Amino acid sequence: MYLLMDGVSVRRVVDRAGARVPEHAHDWPVLSIYVLGSYDNCTETGPVSICGPSALLYRAGAAHENTIGADGFGYVSERPGPLEAFKEGGAPPKDAHERNRLQKIHALSVVDIGDDVEIGALSAIDRGTLTPTRIGSGTKIDDHVLIGHNVTIGRDCLLCGQVGIAGSVTIGDGAVLGGKVGIADHLVIGSHALIGAGAGVATDIPDGAYYLGTPAVPRKQALENLMLLGRLRRLLSQIQRGGSRT
Repeated sequence: MYLLMDGVSVRRVVDRAGARVPEHAHDWPVLSIYVLGSYDNCTETGPVSICGPSALLYRAGAAHENTIGADGFGYVSERPGPLEAFKEGGAPPKDAHERNRLQKIHALSVVDIGDDVEIGALSAIDRGTLTPTRIGSGTKIDDHVLIGHNVTIGRDCLLCGQVGIAGSVTIGDGAVLGGKVGIADHLVIGSHALIGAGAGVATDIPDGAYYLGTPAVPRKQALENLMLLGRLRRLLSQIQRGGSRT
């Protein structure tokens, strides 16, 4: 079941029984959709629309209780705040008692979902601001996954449960993201990259790389760091025992 937010463009949608969605489907707050019609072979140009387009759905997709096409999480403050100050290497503003209201940046584009995409339960995909949020054909998305606005995900990717992808991230074909991976905004994850469960990604990852940890680093470096921590603990214990003897 898709929960289609803030207006949806749906072409040639069929329900679980294989029948076309009735013409009055735009009156439904929730549409039960299992097999999605092919946009390429669409003969109807008029979309089922509530307020405006926010998703383009293609054939052979499957989803369960999702929110697709919601407004992205984008805001700008009335004047420079802590975020802008730290980005420029300065100190945060001192007038903390004066309000600095956040203004909404509305998302005007769509969510573009390719063929043979599967989306697990309770996942959310925000629509793009000015360019579409794109999910490539063959990509499989687990339960409780958040995909922010303007994200582009390539073909045949695998996103495990509780992955969180911030806005404007680009992920190449065949990438695999383990459970609870978090990716900061505006990063590039290379094709066929593998990111281990629970990693926090704050830098770009090249093609075919295997990253672990928080902050995420190449697997070899991550394992070396773990071994060094163990040695440091033993070294500290030795120092403490030596100090007690004196």
